Amino acid sequence: MDKIDLRWFLPAVLLYSLLVASVCGAEEINMDKIAMIESSGNPLAWNKKDNSRGIFQITPICLKEYNNFHPGAEYTMDDLWNVSVSTLIADWYINKRIPQMIKHYGKEDTLENRIIAFNAGISYVVSGKPIPKITKDYLRKYNEQ
Repeated sequence: MDKIDLRWFLPAVLLYSLLVASVCGAEEINMDKIAMIESSGNPLAWNKKDNSRGIFQITPICLKEYNNFHPGAEYTMDDLWNVSVSTLIADWYINKRIPQMIKHYGKEDTLENRIIAFNAGISYVVSGKPIPKITKDYLRKYNEQ
């Protein structure tokens, strides 16, 4: 059996990976970083102002959207105290739903745009209006971790 020359294999795989990433959009968000920024890793965190809760501070609007996109899913706000449920919904929203919205509006799917949309709302990505200070701080924390 002939020997296979693997010297070109790794560079070819790396190049292919870069091409796929450029076509498919941004890499996935690091959910551990998001959990630390949102709740300091506390699954019982609750924000009275917007009623967000759980380790990812899922809002009622985000939960409703998840249930609407997943027929048969009937998660409640109380389910968000469960880390598995909160993680499932946050991961779907950040790594699936937000990229769909970004693509719909013809914007670039980047980690920064996903984080802006998650923290401040998709309107800040779409309009190009200045992002709030709290979102700038959020991006800084994400990049520093």
